[in-house]
Amino acid sequence: QKFSGRDNDMEDDHMDTLPSENTSEIPIESESLGSPPELIPVRCTQTYVIDYEEIFSPVADIRAIRILIAITAYYDYEIWQMDVKTAFLDGCLYEDIYMEQPEGYVDPKYLNRVCKLQRSIYGLMQASRQWKKQFDEEIEKFGFIQNRDEPCVYRKASGSDVVFL
Repeated sequence: QKFSGRDNDMEDDHMDTLPSENTSEIPIESESLGSPPELIPVRCTQTYVIDYEEIFSPVADIRAIRILIAITAYYDYEIWQMDVKTAFLDGCLYEDIYMEQPEGYVDPKYLNRVCKLQRSIYGLMQASRQWKKQFDEEIEKFGFIQNRDEPCVYRKASGSDVVFL
């Protein structure tokens, strides 16, 4: 599993399982997406070894936090602490993602059709990673630079003023 960019060794329990065995394909009609009939993966479509067992949880390493606190104490800087709660709703998607028609919203005339997501929804595997990418892009607009060794720490320096986020 991956946690915030750091690799942790895990047992290879699923080495005999191919990614294609974890995919359900549903034929869709050509008029639903305006293209010829095709097969759309609907369920588990992560690629084993790349992202099949990946957990994306961006958390700053406690050592980085301690270093920032030590710097703050040494230079008598001011420190502000805050917690950010995220639900990953309505985020941008950078890839095509399809899902089965949600229960209660199934169109009886088009039972074999799927829905193409326009925005991320809660519970989507890609939602937290997409949120982090969007956050990185937005914070960069304010002049912050992401730390190479600690991706959850950002720095902005202007003259003698320094801000760590």
